[in-house]
Amino acid sequence: MWLAGVCFSKTRLRAIDVAGTMSLARAPMLLLAIVCFLPITPESFFDIPRLVIFIFFYLFFIVWMIALMYNAYAVSCHLKGRRAVVTFIGALLVAEIISKTIIILLSGSLFFNVPINKMFGFDTKENIVVTDSLTILQKTENVVKALEKGDFKAITVYFDANMKKSLSPLGLSMAWTQTVMTCGKFEKADIEALTETRIDKFDVIEVPFFFAKERRNLRLAFNEEGEISGLFFLRVN
Repeated sequence: MWLAGVCFSKTRLRAIDVAGTMSLARAPMLLLAIVCFLPITPESFFDIPRLVIFIFFYLFFIVWMIALMYNAYAVSCHLKGRRAVVTFIGALLVAEIISKTIIILLSGSLFFNVPINKMFGFDTKENIVVTDSLTILQKTENVVKALEKGDFKAITVYFDANMKKSLSPLGLSMAWTQTVMTCGKFEKADIEALTETRIDKFDVIEVPFFFAKERRNLRLAFNEEGEISGLFFLRVN
């Protein structure tokens, strides 16, 4: 914001003035933090009534904050009219992009101690080597745990070539989301109750998955190389 003011304002301004007024303009976020302690906070993405109420409050505080930020920018940078509106929008977008990029990089490399290349999925050789020594039962258990955690990329490591082409981690995530929206909130998977059968050249394993509305069986079809050639959620009658 200060840089935008320096570039487009015709008067001299101090960075401390811009920083102070911008900080004060973010006061609505403190009130939003208090709202998060109220029972209107949704327990999950599928808690629709609370989610709608919370989004309403969230948007209210966000709009309030942006309005205060604009006033702070216009006053501290001595701008008004179209010049103030256009430069404020541009500065806000640039600031958000830069700050969020820095936060993502810091959260990956510092707080979670994850190398940046692995965080963005550039290094999968280690996972591929490890899977070669696992049995299909061990792979099934890992797939179930990964589904419970929402780690869809870890599942695709076990796919064969055709599956990797047809079902990406994003596609798997969308399929899981669709299943949850249809069957209700995911509750648990009973790995102890799995069944194993042989169909043609495939070893087929089914694991019961329990959702709020109904039960589905996760079916995994393993080829002769121990790779997953099929993944389905079957309705249980």
